[in-house]
Amino acid sequence: MKKQVIVIAIIIFLICAGLTLVIYNPFNKEENKFIGVWKGTIHGYVFLSDSTFSEGASNGTWEIKDGKLVLILYENTEVTYSYVFSNGDRTLALTSIEGSFTEILTKQ
Repeated sequence: MKKQVIVIAIIIFLICAGLTLVIYNPFNKEENKFIGVWKGTIHGYVFLSDSTFSEGASNGTWEIKDGKLVLILYENTEVTYSYVFSNGDRTLALTSIEGSFTEILTKQ
């Protein structure tokens, strides 16, 4: 009987821990879809979890603001894109806010 109680207690603990991770896991945020290396035909981006990014010779910080991706270059230039994920979040379409171009990136 004691073994059954211990096993049930462990199962309940694991279920609670799993639910807590699902609810409070920071990796469920929209921002975390960006983290990683992305390659496109024109640009390649590396988005890091510390909210920094690099693109070729440019680097800076990034954030999601009002449903848009905002890149803040260290030269204090801000570039804003609308974005759409597809293909299980492995493909990212970035469209400049001015609508002048769209680039398709693939997560590496």
